[in-house]
Amino acid sequence: AVAGNKWSNVLALPFTFKFFGEKVTNFKVTQNGVLTFSTAAGSVPAGNANLPASTLPNKSIACTWDAYTIAPPLGANDIIYTRVVNLAPHRQVWIKWNSYETGNPVISDASYAIMIEESSHAVYIVDMYRGTPTLTNLTATFGLQYDNRYYYSQQTSKTALSSATTAYT
Repeated sequence: AVAGNKWSNVLALPFTFKFFGEKVTNFKVTQNGVLTFSTAAGSVPAGNANLPASTLPNKSIACTWDAYTIAPPLGANDIIYTRVVNLAPHRQVWIKWNSYETGNPVISDASYAIMIEESSHAVYIVDMYRGTPTLTNLTATFGLQYDNRYYYSQQTSKTALSSATTAYT
């Protein structure tokens, strides 16, 4: 079980990925739904905000960024998985947050993922499961942020989130 929100170790991509046109090869993630290619980032972003967010490191993806770790420690099933599928030059890196608590107070759990694609340099944010169909107090942020001037689309929701896949290129 994890005692609180923290950065993972730095992980290597199996290919060079272009994020806003900049080549990146490594990333790290937090328990609250953030992936960053700024691997030197020290402080962990806490509660989410609209993009651009000063608390979010440059070169980051907000994948249902929210305060998921409101009642540490996390449960034994609250795990972040990574997996590479397909062969070059069509590889995909999947980063999946499995069974994370949602709401304050906790009312459900959720699983979601980021998929990074080699050949297209696309990013997909995938809502994979929500245990309760209507989460009226969830305020997750979705989107990509290069810096405080360049960011792409976001959705902040206080209403029900349906299963959806959004591609950003």
